[in-house]
Amino acid sequence: MAAQITIDQATRPPGTAGVAREDLVLAQVVTLTSSGGPFLAYRWRIIHKPIDIVAGVRATSLLATPLAASSQLSPIDVAGTYLIELAVNSGFGLGARVSDIARITFYAGPVLATNPEEFPRRPLAFQETIEHNVPDALDPAGNTEGWAREWYRWFATIKKLWATKAAAWGKISLPGGGPAAIVSGANVAAVVRIGMGVVDVAFTTALPHATYAVTTGVHNSGGSCLVTNQVVGGFRVERSDPFGVLVDDAFSFHVMVVP
Repeated sequence: MAAQITIDQATRPPGTAGVAREDLVLAQVVTLTSSGGPFLAYRWRIIHKPIDIVAGVRATSLLATPLAASSQLSPIDVAGTYLIELAVNSGFGLGARVSDIARITFYAGPVLATNPEEFPRRPLAFQETIEHNVPDALDPAGNTEGWAREWYRWFATIKKLWATKAAAWGKISLPGGGPAAIVSGANVAAVVRIGMGVVDVAFTTALPHATYAVTTGVHNSGGSCLVTNQVVGGFRVERSDPFGVLVDDAFSFHVMVVP
């Protein structure tokens, strides 16, 4: 019978043989148990320990009994994905057959988002392929794609962030009677003062459609901004004082567009 690994932690529900986990917590021992045997010999290995790239540290976890049927892994001191390997001797030598080697992952750390389009999500383990077979909405019995399934989730989140990114933004100075100028910004090619308090904003790269959203703000004095003449290449701003009278003064804007 093929070797399988069961992952357990004292304060978590019992594990299932051959099924990865992402519900474990930090600072608690993880118990790894071989099933499918008994076998003549066992060898546990840690293929990957997670790192904290910001702090510049790697998990210090060690296996208590690497040559026994069951082993404990501790400390679980860095959040992330751990990749574990078990090789057994079923009568043909240690790890001699494909069925004599089992790999599995588990995630320990803050609770992961269940919505596929939300963070936080786990970082993948080095050399992880299909070991992270946790159940999800598509495969309640456990997915068979491992890291690829997780990448789908990352891509969904990145796509969502990309779709709501700033298409353009800028802070514009508008001194009385003088030309408008770009103080800072992105995807803004030019700003042109048309008249008192009226400025045309031109994008460096045109947007895919003219139904984008523009949020504006005023600087230096009170009042408001009215956005008009929206086209794919830019828009017009009418800067007013608190009484609704057009005035030359600074303003800013933020443009959002869904492709």
